[in-house]
Amino acid sequence: MALEPLESNEHSIRFKVMEEGGVSLVAVTEEVLCTKTGGEHADGGRARALELLQIGAVYVGFPQKGLDHINWVRSTDLPVAVTAAHVERGHYVRVHPAPKRYPACYCKDWPSRVLHCDDDLIVVNKPPGLPCMRHESNATEELAACVGKALGVEGLEVCHRLDQWTTGVVVLSRHKAANKEFKRSLQNYP
Repeated sequence: MALEPLESNEHSIRFKVMEEGGVSLVAVTEEVLCTKTGGEHADGGRARALELLQIGAVYVGFPQKGLDHINWVRSTDLPVAVTAAHVERGHYVRVHPAPKRYPACYCKDWPSRVLHCDDDLIVVNKPPGLPCMRHESNATEELAACVGKALGVEGLEVCHRLDQWTTGVVVLSRHKAANKEFKRSLQNYP
């Protein structure tokens, strides 16, 4: 596979796809992981690549014509399934091989943590060890995604934040208007 290594750091590995006709995102992610370990497939190869793709630890970079700028799109935000994603020649891939993980997101009692639920807001008791916002290397293990998955509700947004290790009440909005109204109410509070 024709990949050109780019400047990387301790958190992410970056490559430019040079393969004529492009390559599957799963294959390039697996190859990047293999390159990191000196030619041996790391942590299960394809299975590890799929895991990183599914939690949003992989990005595809699209160069902007006429600009020295790359637009990065997280694997979980691509318009196609990660297994069907294709990276064209001249585009980029950034892999976070050791993403931050948050085991607290897998708690089984999400429905019991819901304190209030209506058409606009869901109020939950956040467990410690779970961030309120997505991390650069992990898009799925965060409060809104966990609550949404457990309750079958899409598009939840956090209205305010608590630190990762803080437990307490957090308000989630079910749509943008509710989020704006909640924030406006905080501004108007004496």
